[in-house]
Amino acid sequence: SNVYSKKFFEVQDYITVSNHSYLGYMVVVSAKFWNSLPDDIRNELTAIMAEATEANRRFAAEADKADRAKIEAAGKAKVVELTPDELAQWRKAVAGVEPQFEKQIGTDLLAEIHKLLGH
Repeated sequence: SNVYSKKFFEVQDYITVSNHSYLGYMVVVSAKFWNSLPDDIRNELTAIMAEATEANRRFAAEADKADRAKIEAAGKAKVVELTPDELAQWRKAVAGVEPQFEKQIGTDLLAEIHKLLGH
């Protein structure tokens, strides 16, 4: 989506669809504030955030699809999809970096990211 909104497609000849990154956002509050809320409010907020997260993911997927269609219609950049073999090569090339992040973010979050990315 940034490729469209930032108009990168107007100045580059190729766009490689690698799906190599994940951009997530967090809602953060202090433990003191969170623990001061009644259980029913915390439960409701947790459910609302789960709904909002799923809605946001759907919206982002729709926006990406629409932006890609606009990029392709403009005819200025060729969109290249990686083959499964090419994608495997990319993953292999960067596999050594992942353990560094695992130490920082934990195995559970990393597993969730892999799940969301479909691998």
